[in-house]
Amino acid sequence: MQGGLSAWKGLADKPELLQEALRLIDECKTCAVAPETLFAAAEESEDAVLAEKLSDLAQILTAYERLCDESLPDPRDRLTHLRDRLAESHTLDGAAVYLDGFLGFTVQESAVVDAMLAAGVPLSAAVTCDTDYPEIFLTGCKTVQKLTRMAKHHNQTVEHIELGESKVARPAGLAALERESLLPVRTPQESAAGVRLYEAAFTV
Repeated sequence: MQGGLSAWKGLADKPELLQEALRLIDECKTCAVAPETLFAAAEESEDAVLAEKLSDLAQILTAYERLCDESLPDPRDRLTHLRDRLAESHTLDGAAVYLDGFLGFTVQESAVVDAMLAAGVPLSAAVTCDTDYPEIFLTGCKTVQKLTRMAKHHNQTVEHIELGESKVARPAGLAALERESLLPVRTPQESAAGVRLYEAAFTV
């Protein structure tokens, strides 16, 4: 299909550009961007070069999806298929879902969470954040806000449970470093146990 490309003409002969195209396809899948959206963006763009790139990417993504339909499914589409089939599936009947290890969610992942909430599946999510310091735990706090909005949209009861500080013992010096470098409240610490400073030699 490279004969129809303009900005990415000769793509097949440029391994580095081909790798970039695959990376962009991966991002489109993760962000649930369809070829139609790219074509529309290309038509609306006032930048001719950008319009050509968007149009080429839309053509590549279209051909890629057609190839996957004719051969092997793209593993990048698994979450999208999960979202589409949750409503008619009974796999989660009577189940409770726990999400842990996510600081944030991609568009694909958010769509799956939304589908579970729409189906009335009880869902709990553990998110590392401190709402007293949103400027420090920016991503985590935004994730909590997003999950809260999604749950309320589907009339699900929302409960926030603060688990408090980690129960794992830390050296006094390390705890002091955390407070001194991140938190606005500063408390003097005499012990430096657990903290070491290293200086690298600088050469030109």
